[in-house]
Amino acid sequence: MNAEKGYKIVGILAILMGIVSMTIGKFILAFILFVFGIGVFWTSRKGSYNDKNLYDKKVPANGKSLEELFAFIENTDTPLGNAWMGKFKGSDAIIFGPTAFKDIVSIALEKNTFIIRNTNVVEYLEADEEDKHNLERVLDTSDMAVTPKRYSIFAALKVMSAVMVGDLVPLVEGFAEGTRTNAPESITMFEFFRHNNQDDKLYDMDDNVILDIDSNKVPLRVIVKSEEGEELARVICRNPAFKDATNEIFDIYSDGDVFGSIYQDRKSDKNRYIIQTVNGDFVAESFMAVRKANVSANYEISYNGERKAVVFGTANLNFGEEGGWLQNNVICSFDEEYIVLYTVFQLFLMNTSDWLR
Repeated sequence: MNAEKGYKIVGILAILMGIVSMTIGKFILAFILFVFGIGVFWTSRKGSYNDKNLYDKKVPANGKSLEELFAFIENTDTPLGNAWMGKFKGSDAIIFGPTAFKDIVSIALEKNTFIIRNTNVVEYLEADEEDKHNLERVLDTSDMAVTPKRYSIFAALKVMSAVMVGDLVPLVEGFAEGTRTNAPESITMFEFFRHNNQDDKLYDMDDNVILDIDSNKVPLRVIVKSEEGEELARVICRNPAFKDATNEIFDIYSDGDVFGSIYQDRKSDKNRYIIQTVNGDFVAESFMAVRKANVSANYEISYNGERKAVVFGTANLNFGEEGGWLQNNVICSFDEEYIVLYTVFQLFLMNTSDWLR
């Protein structure tokens, strides 16, 4: 069920309950339910379909066929691999994936509209004999131990599959409108990094140690060092007795000097942080929760309007014998030049947010 339908159902139920409350004389409750129902309907009207849905997007096809779109996009690399033609729920579709953890993005044509979907149900897919090898990527995870690394990869694929759906929209729009004649070589490709509060190290995909981390919630401590022990960055709040990070400015120090600062953009109607640095301003903006990944504090970091990284984490996950209770964080980087800054921001966020403690 998409968000728009969910809002409508909740609104209808609230209004119906309000009517029932009136019939039994509970007028105050009825009034509250009516106001709530109307508010939900009003909320459901804000923004476009694509703005309100993370896993489903719609693009007018303008008379273009699915086969034409496939020819346009088939050689573009993505985190889910290259596209192939198959069936999704019995209908022709362009398919990306599935990955080892069942991540799928499909594009179907319905009533002159391209429908871009993200799902994890492999059973929806059908493949011709020459494409059946694509379905063999899926791992049997029934007896697989859930380690911090495996869970981080699982979460990264879930989050970046959702991000990829959004990235496909302007590409498909450009194709359908005729403003793009060539697809890019790749979209949404990223480098994977992870860290947790047990071993305090930033690892890459091959388990190489990239950075050493020293962080703590209370009192606040965020320090990032090289593997050799050289301090690269430290975050200090200008008010040592801060209680709410949204009202404070946090300075970033490098080599003993102020390199930049982090503060919440209170003028924005979105959950946004500004990371001011001597090299310019970075913007960290939260996006819709990816429930499939069970992560929180998910932010997209951009610089001069270009996405540089997607960061997200989980405050407390129980890995049992594989590590116990951990704060587990992931960085999907599009530009490794600023990996220290991404790490600093994520640690800052995970250690200053009261709701994550």
